[in-house]
Amino acid sequence: MAVRAAVQGPCADCHTMHDSQDGAVVTPGAPVSHLLKKDCVGCHGGAGAATIDGAGTPIVASAAMPSYPPDGSAS
Repeated sequence: MAVRAAVQGPCADCHTMHDSQDGAVVTPGAPVSHLLKKDCVGCHGGAGAATIDGAGTPIVASAAMPSYPPDGSAS
């Protein structure tokens, strides 16, 4: 099964190798699903409804409905 993400940019923006960053553990005391630096809300939550970080990461945990470009894409 192929997986395609709408987010663009370096993998290291969201993922960490071996749960370490700059020689330190990113999430101590627990395994990290998909080696993500944060949980879903950590990257997809915010006060606004726009995409964040210039890579098309949508804000989906907000009081406002998510907003997307007119073409319906995530970037």
